[in-house]
Amino acid sequence: MHRWDDRRAAAYASGDVSRLRDLYVRGSVAGARDVRILREYAARGLVVEHLVMQVLRARVEVASRSRLRLHLVDRVAGGTARSWRSEVALPGGRPRSRTVTLVRVGGRWLVRSVRAGPAHGSVSGGQR
Repeated sequence: MHRWDDRRAAAYASGDVSRLRDLYVRGSVAGARDVRILREYAARGLVVEHLVMQVLRARVEVASRSRLRLHLVDRVAGGTARSWRSEVALPGGRPRSRTVTLVRVGGRWLVRSVRAGPAHGSVSGGQR
């Protein structure tokens, strides 16, 4: 998931919608939502750099050679929105619980879906 997050951050930093879309299965609702967000930043003349996701908890729910379903608690831990005039730190996000399903396509892991997970209490565990 960390490598996937790094590729997503690179797509945001370059403002490359195609590169971002390539991280998702064709027709993915989560992918369409992510592309819309990137386009909204671009329409405002902003580039998102140094986007960091912090994984607070991760549990593998399903794992096979072609499918992986993870329950994650994560948050946006850093990043900046930059324009030619200014640079603003992105606010740190609150931890969120979600289930991410990835599938292996052509040797790469792509996100098929992201669902909001159950509410969670205290958060502990590794971080990124």
